[in-house]
Amino acid sequence: MRRMLLALKRSDEQESALKVLLAGQQAKGSPQFHQWLTPEDFGRQFGPSDSDIAKVTAWLNAHGFQVADLAKGRTAIEFSGTAGQVQEAFATSIHRYEVNGEQHWANANEPSIPSALTPVVKGVLTLHNFPRHSNAVIHGQPVKPGPGAASSPYFTFASGQSTFYGLGPTDFATIYDVLPLWKAGIDGTGQTIAIVGETNIVYLLHRDHGSLSVIQWIHLDVYRVVGAAVSSGRGCV
Repeated sequence: MRRMLLALKRSDEQESALKVLLAGQQAKGSPQFHQWLTPEDFGRQFGPSDSDIAKVTAWLNAHGFQVADLAKGRTAIEFSGTAGQVQEAFATSIHRYEVNGEQHWANANEPSIPSALTPVVKGVLTLHNFPRHSNAVIHGQPVKPGPGAASSPYFTFASGQSTFYGLGPTDFATIYDVLPLWKAGIDGTGQTIAIVGETNIVYLLHRDHGSLSVIQWIHLDVYRVVGAAVSSGRGCV
């Protein structure tokens, strides 16, 4: 079993301090306004201590697990092991299941965390191989008017009692006056965007800014994990 995650816990004092920081980062006039932390800084301020990390790592090693990585924000430890080791360490068995004709494996009951680790460990994640599914809901489909038909927006449509005003690439370019940049060959290639907070972004990537046939939908789920992305050790607050 690869890439299991041991989620780490903040103390009550750290949790309170974090809430103060998050509020201050968004409050104009606050000394903390827009004073973002690197993952490493976040880990030092709001993550477990070095001694606690060493204690948890030693416990994992003692049960035969291979520790792969500690998130830079100190929010989780990635480790790997066998189903037998999981059963012995977390008091939960791993079973095989058939769901909709597909074979999967997962824990049969909630894992148990030793009481000695509960001040630092919140829980263990990814004890299964069920893939994530999108929570996107399709409210309607864009319809291109036929020849001679009256003009109508492609991405504005009604669903129930609500009207959804979608924006296409050219709408975006018109609103934010980026057409001159596109014509100059500047389309954002090679640029990095940092997003702080919890949001869901759906946007259109329009490679040649022409035919609708080359539009690609890009779906980003961004969560305020306040730490590092566990698998790569990257992240920001």
